[in-house]
Amino acid sequence: MYESRSKALKTMASSRIDLTTYRVKLLARNGQDVKTSFCTRTAPKNSSVCYPDVTSLPTDEAPPNPRCVCFEPTNRWLSMPVWAGHAGDGSGRLFVVEQRGKVSIYNTRTRTWKNKLFMDIRSEVLISLEKGDEKGLLSLAFHPNYTNNRRLFLFYALSRDPSEPLPEEYQSRSFTYTFKVRVSEMLVREDNPDAVDVSTEKILLEVLQPFQWHNGGAMFFGTDSYLYISFGDGGGGGDPFMGAQDNTLLHGTVIRIDVDSNTSVPYTIPPDNPFVGQPGAGRGRILCGDVGQEKYEEMDVLEPGANYGWPAREGNNCYNDQCGQIGPEVYPAFSYNHTLGKSVTGGVFYRGCENKGLNGTHVFGDYKTRVLLTMDEDEDGNWTSGELPLCLDRCPNGLEKYVHGGIMSFGEDEQGYKTYTALGLGSASYRRR
Repeated sequence: MYESRSKALKTMASSRIDLTTYRVKLLARNGQDVKTSFCTRTAPKNSSVCYPDVTSLPTDEAPPNPRCVCFEPTNRWLSMPVWAGHAGDGSGRLFVVEQRGKVSIYNTRTRTWKNKLFMDIRSEVLISLEKGDEKGLLSLAFHPNYTNNRRLFLFYALSRDPSEPLPEEYQSRSFTYTFKVRVSEMLVREDNPDAVDVSTEKILLEVLQPFQWHNGGAMFFGTDSYLYISFGDGGGGGDPFMGAQDNTLLHGTVIRIDVDSNTSVPYTIPPDNPFVGQPGAGRGRILCGDVGQEKYEEMDVLEPGANYGWPAREGNNCYNDQCGQIGPEVYPAFSYNHTLGKSVTGGVFYRGCENKGLNGTHVFGDYKTRVLLTMDEDEDGNWTSGELPLCLDRCPNGLEKYVHGGIMSFGEDEQGYKTYTALGLGSASYRRR
């Protein structure tokens, strides 16, 4: 397992309020017609640098300046969607996860929604009526070879039977574990690519939760073809469970597992895992949004075996009296206080062709204040950050000019357009372009 210690490292949250998914459009300063004026003006001359194969940009093509964004709504009445992404199969489908256990399909080419659900596991998923509930179905991850093997992976919360034996690593802790989070694998039906066969579920791993919050849930395949999974610290203010600094537990970590080398077992541990042998133990860059407790939010660059300091430190600042006493730490690539935002939502790297000025830029935001932010890395490995402005009144008719609701998660479709899901009084789906 690839493990990095932190409290949450999560890119999604949850709530009872309905959610909106948006497609984001990038516009030039004059706000003229997106396809005819802006795209023609800003598209790179060399199409080989476009999504998904872009690695660098020609230096003779200056980016548009300034850059701003508008939003294209795709659905306003989804119920609490927390994730949107594609399968990489060339179908043009965007899969939208709803927290209560449903997955819908949006066709980005025809701009229509499938009437039937891609997946429905509401009978298995645990979710409450409590405002701000962080349980439920939280994300999907499609296998890199999904077109041929039909494999996908899901992360969800479910009830725990009190009669289940308590694993040894939990027995010395005086907590009650009423539910757990599960990572499992399913197959799409061979006779219907728009439906999952839920009877094929194979459980990979489960983690018991001491509190109702901080469950994590972000999940994706890296360029190394390993599955990356984030787990929260288990909840409770300040990590009273003390799971984030305990290598016998998965709480407060990002792990990396191999789901291909030996399919007779749920997963295997990559041989270069830095914790192997310990008790309890360019492209491809991964940035994680780490939600703060009281004063600071942070963005971390994942490194093998890195300790990001929680709960001894929050952002670049001490949180408790363990600060400076937990061994080597990796400090955030970027941290901000609660005057800018109060709950960071990790994002995605822009690799599209509609605005080459954003290529290689990590776009993320804040759930609470709805601000969109960017991070760029220079040749020396230093990160700079800034706010991604809105085009406001320069947005053409049919496009939204404001961020509606709290930003829950970011994703992308097969064309490289970025999506985000957001809480709003009316629930919708949006794409950023």
